[in-house]
Amino acid sequence: HNATTARLEAQAWYVHTFEVLVAIEAMKSAVNMAIRGERGYLITGDTKFLRPYETGLRDSQPHVDRIAALTGDNPAQQRNVAELRTRVTSFYAKLERAVTLRRAGDREGAEALVRTGAGMRGIDAVLDTLGRIEVEERRRVVVRHALIAEVETRGLARERGMRTTAMLLAQLVRISPGEARARVQAAADLGPRRGLTGEQLEPIYPLVAAGQA
Repeated sequence: HNATTARLEAQAWYVHTFEVLVAIEAMKSAVNMAIRGERGYLITGDTKFLRPYETGLRDSQPHVDRIAALTGDNPAQQRNVAELRTRVTSFYAKLERAVTLRRAGDREGAEALVRTGAGMRGIDAVLDTLGRIEVEERRRVVVRHALIAEVETRGLARERGMRTTAMLLAQLVRISPGEARARVQAAADLGPRRGLTGEQLEPIYPLVAAGQA
C-alpha cells in the first residue's frame, strides 16, 4: 500500500511538472505571436497583423497567472514569476509604443523605435526568465535519481539517525514529506540499480528514465 501511494505521488509530481512546462511553452508562444504581429503591422500597416499581436497580449496574463499558481509552493519560483510579470509588462509597453506610433501614421518613428532593439531585448528578457523557471522546475523533479539511489543504497539516512531516505531528503532539500517519498519512489523506478553481486542494472522503466536524463 505504501509503495503504491508513493508511486501515485511520484506520478502526480511528474504530471504537475508537465503542467508547468506546458504553461511555459504557452507563454513563449504568446510573446512570440505578439512580436510577429507587431512587426507585421509596422511593416505593412495592415491591421490584420494586429490580431496575433492582440491575441498574444490578451493570453499572456492568464499564462503568467497559471505559472504562478502551479509554482506557488516554491519561493524561488515565486521570485522568478514576480520578475516575469515585470518583464512582460515592460515588453508589451515597448511593443504598444511602436504600434501607437504606426497607428498615428508615424511610420518612421515606429521603425526608428524598432531599430533601437528595445522590443528584441524585451522578448529576450522574458524568455530568459521563462528559461530559469523551467530549469528550476526540472531541477526539483529530478534532484537526480542517481543521487537519491546512491543515498538509498549506502544507507546514509540511517547513519544520520533517520528511518528513511525520504525523511533525510525532506530535511536536506526542504520539501514536504509527501514530495520526498515521491522522489525516492521515482528514483527506485527510474534511477540506476544494483544487482545482488553489485553489478549495475538498468532502471525499471528505462525509456522513461532516458526521457528524464
